Amino acid sequence: MAFFSGWFKKKQREFVTIKKGELTRLLFGLGYPFHAIKLADTEYTCMTKKDVDRKLMMIDMKYKVFRKNKNDCDNFVLKLAAAFSGRGWAFGEFWATIDGEPHAVNIWIDEQKNVHFIEPQPPVRRLFLHSIRNVTLVKMC
Repeated sequence: MAFFSGWFKKKQREFVTIKKGELTRLLFGLGYPFHAIKLADTEYTCMTKKDVDRKLMMIDMKYKVFRKNKNDCDNFVLKLAAAFSGRGWAFGEFWATIDGEPHAVNIWIDEQKNVHFIEPQPPVRRLFLHSIRNVTLVKMC
């Protein structure tokens, strides 16, 4: 029986990671100011688009109702970042002037070490940001 025992074991997925220094260089290389980059851990686990989509579907978004100055972009960003915390994911907050307006969105790094953004306010969706200026914070915990 021991001969067959290895046949049915599920192979563990190997995650791609990115070290703090490499992530800092990646973000700085994209033009984000060094003083705005805040990385708490020494290493982060990169996510696939499938990981992000699966997690977004599982999150209970009870805070979906937008209320100016009470439940707006900063609140949504913090809540979504908190929902992704706990496993060292390369997922966090991104605060900047986006398309001429101060705004906060979520940022994440995929397994190919590309940077992606998520608009956490309903409807939650992936973003393609074109006009980013005055980056004030890029934070991952």
